[in-house]
Parts: sequence; structure tokens; C-alpha cells
Amino acid sequence: MFVLNTGAITMQTTADMPATSAVHGTVKVIMAALLVMLCAGMSLARNVVWKDELTIWDDAIRKSPDKARVYNFRGIRFGETGQLERALVLYTRMIAREPSDHVAYYNRGIVWGKMKKYDEALSDLSRSLALKPGYTLAYYERSKVNGEMGRVELALLDADAAIELDASFAAAYNERGILLGRSGRPMQALKEFTTTIALDPLSADAYNNRAVTFEMMGRLDRAQSDYEKAVSIDPLFVAAYANRAENLKKMGRIEDAIADYARAISLRQDYAQAYYERGELYRKTNRIGTAMNDYRQACKLGSKYGCEAIGRYQ
Repeated sequence: MFVLNTGAITMQTTADMPATSAVHGTVKVIMAALLVMLCAGMSLARNVVWKDELTIWDDAIRKSPDKARVYNFRGIRFGETGQLERALVLYTRMIAREPSDHVAYYNRGIVWGKMKKYDEALSDLSRSLALKPGYTLAYYERSKVNGEMGRVELALLDADAAIELDASFAAAYNERGILLGRSGRPMQALKEFTTTIALDPLSADAYNNRAVTFEMMGRLDRAQSDYEKAVSIDPLFVAAYANRAENLKKMGRIEDAIADYARAISLRQDYAQAYYERGELYRKTNRIGTAMNDYRQACKLGSKYGCEAIGRYQ
């Protein structure tokens, strides 16, 4: 059970934000709100009580319904809060008002990707690139979509294009490493993850991904070191705890592996696979009752392996 993590890219708020800015930091939406209010001719001195950022954008849309950019900012907030259908509606409205806006297509493409509607995502990201050739972020996101569709060579071409445009784009190296690993090129993948870490020493994703690669190559000590670095950077990194548990199991450190599965479960209580894997370790160390509890929970959460284990060992 290995989980490789791709770099997270925020939706873009302005047409001229460089790729590295989008990777390493989010433009503060509240500052963008002030810009929109200024553009709309509103007074910053108004005595208005804003409940939250979504309320700000609702107000902006009511007062400036023809300004496409307010739909973009509102869509970003919906996307960040998981309201993907609503984000989709707003980006579509923005495109209707500004059909040549490459950022709107880019952002809508990201939403399609999150919804796993990859054909639509590819269409929007390709349209964004047609409107703005050399748009680094769109190449990166299209690489991720192609990768999810199993089109590894096309995905690599897009990752290459993003890196050629911005040699400091850490997330693109990370994505290229994932793609190379999937296609059976672990040594090349290691090089990409190492480059990612050199460019972004706080990339927990890159440490996790390099650890997975080391582990698959049987280099368990190196993998352990990278897993430890990943969770030290991000103590809430569920996948890294689960991956480290697998590595610890291979190293014979069963109690430490159980502890890591417990950490993963505490952070994500619906993690069926972690319940099942922990149950397996309990069973193999003759703690059958405790193992059955984990199998039952895994089965309840939809794990067929958990359900089968109940029938097999009960």
C-alpha cells in the first residue's frame, strides 16, 4: 500500500502570477477582495461587517455582476472549500463574460480534474494553453491529468514543458518523478525527487515519494529516513504514516508499524486500508480479538479484504 503524492497547486487568481508563486504560496484572498472593491469603485471606509470571505464575493458579484474577475475569486473559494459544482458554475459564467481569459479555463480545468472528469479537464487546460502558449501552470496541471488517465508519455511531455519554461518549478519535478516511477524508471524518479527537495526543502510530498521509491528498491533504511523527514515537515501527513508503517513492517519493527497505522487512523478515521493492515499485524502477533475489531471496522468502511478476513478468521 504505497501512496505517492503530487504537489498541490492553488487555483490562479491573476493572469500574471508566476508558476513558482502559485506553488509556494497562495495570494491572500482578502487582499484580492480589496483590489476588487477598489476596481468596482467601492469605498473601503464603508461600515460593513463581513461574515466571511464567501460573503465578500457574494457582495462583490451583486454590486459588479459584469466584472468577470469576481466570479473567478468566488470560484476559487468554492474550490478550496470542496464546493466543486458551485465553482464550476462560476468559472463557466466567467468564461461566458471573458471567453479569451486563459486563467478561467485553467481554473475550471482544475475543478474538472478534482471531479475526475478528465476529458473535460484536458479540454479546458488545452484551451488555456491555446489562449496563452507557454502557460507553465497549465502544462503542469495537464501533466497531472494525463498521468491520472494512464497516458504517461504525454504526461511526461507536459512536465518537461513546464520545467523548460521554469527550471525552478519544484512541483513539476515531483510530478515527473511520479510519472517515471510509474513507468518503471526508479533511478530517474529518485533524481527528480532529489531535485524537488533541493528546490523546495520543505516538500513533504517529495520526501514521501522518494521514500516510496527507496522502499520499492529495497533500500529500507533510506526510505525510513525520508519518511521521518516527511512527517516532521507535515505531522498531519496521513499517507506518509501509512507508508512508513509498511516500511517498518518490512524492517521487522511490528509495534512501531502498528503505532504508525494508529496515527494514520487518528488523522483519517475512514481509512479502511489502514484498519485492515493493522488488523493483519495484530493477527500475526496473536492478538486475534483486537485484529477482528480492525477487520470489522475495515469491512464497515468498504474494504473487501476486511470483510473476507472476518469470514476467514472468525
